Amino acid sequence: MTMKNNANDVEFNFFGNVYYLKDKNDDIRTKEVVDFVQHAINEIHSQYGHLAPHKQIVLAFLKLGKECIISKKKLQTLEEVYSKETKKIAETIDKVIEETHT
Repeated sequence: MTMKNNANDVEFNFFGNVYYLKDKNDDIRTKEVVDFVQHAINEIHSQYGHLAPHKQIVLAFLKLGKECIISKKKLQTLEEVYSKETKKIAETIDKVIEETHT
């Protein structure tokens, strides 16, 4: 029997092995992370179910690593666009203020 001290504590099963995690992070729920990882493992399992479980786990984590790197690059691009657009807006505001004071 599992005792849960927190409603967000998680019990999950990967290939017949049961794991228990205590959720001590307020920023993101452990269950969301587990569900995300489980989804990746399920996708790999559906394609490569003939492989040993540990190899499927490795493929799933490589898939997640790739997704993480792609997401970081997209975020960096968005931050650059945001920075440029913010600078343009600030310059426009400064120009309008300058014109109204002259």
